Amino acid sequence: MATRKLVSTATKDIFADDCADSPLLLHWDAKLLPDIAGSEETVDRIAVIVTGYGVEKLLAVPKIERGTGEEQATACLKTLADWKIQDNIQGLVFDTTSSNTGIRRGACVLIQEALGHELVMIGCRHHVMEVVLSSVFTAQFGTTGGPEIGLFKRFQKKWPYIQQVSYTPAKDELFSDEMHSLREEMMSFYSTAIGHQQPREDYLELLRLCLIFLGGSVKDMKFRAPGAMHHARWMAKAIYALKMVLFQDQLTLTAREKSGLTELSLFVALVYGRFLA
Repeated sequence: MATRKLVSTATKDIFADDCADSPLLLHWDAKLLPDIAGSEETVDRIAVIVTGYGVEKLLAVPKIERGTGEEQATACLKTLADWKIQDNIQGLVFDTTSSNTGIRRGACVLIQEALGHELVMIGCRHHVMEVVLSSVFTAQFGTTGGPEIGLFKRFQKKWPYIQQVSYTPAKDELFSDEMHSLREEMMSFYSTAIGHQQPREDYLELLRLCLIFLGGSVKDMKFRAPGAMHHARWMAKAIYALKMVLFQDQLTLTAREKSGLTELSLFVALVYGRFLA
């Protein structure tokens, strides 16, 4: 144990010396994870990472009592102090939850106050794009009152009866001359992203659906059953829309629903998907 502590201290000292004059960005993200102590309970842990020019390092994944802004800020500040790099931090990279962005007790405000100098605030691009997608969806379908979306709920119930080998990509007449060149560009983009960037889970599914919708092909494509659709799972709107357009010939949809789903799918495949890869 003593040897491990000495090695850890030496590593932190070396890292602090190497980064003495380097500006760094602080990243953090809290997740519920299984307790490694052996219990069946889950615990809040926060991954604390710094990046900079030629630097990307996971500093710690400490346990926190709750996922509040105060708890996250305290964990980040303690980690920075342990590594002796408080003065190097010039910016914060964070998701846009209220626990981070709250104007009084948000982690961003608390970290900046504790460090004592102004920081660049960089919201996670995926979470920023969540706002964009939500606005486009609302423009097409209006606001929804409950946690689930009725249109998607109907599709979820219909899914067991869908013939997955029979889907219809976007028709050529949906694309003007200008959109046709963008279509080709995005098909190339998705093919490259799927093959080389190794996206996972929802991101990979969305990229594959975009490629198929635009008329491309995916090797060994298997459609996943429609999953959670609540508002917190923000990418579900894009995934559901693309699937419903691909299988629209097997669904009962109104003209307005078809139009809205098609417009949303075109936006996702031609514009939105570029920012998720």
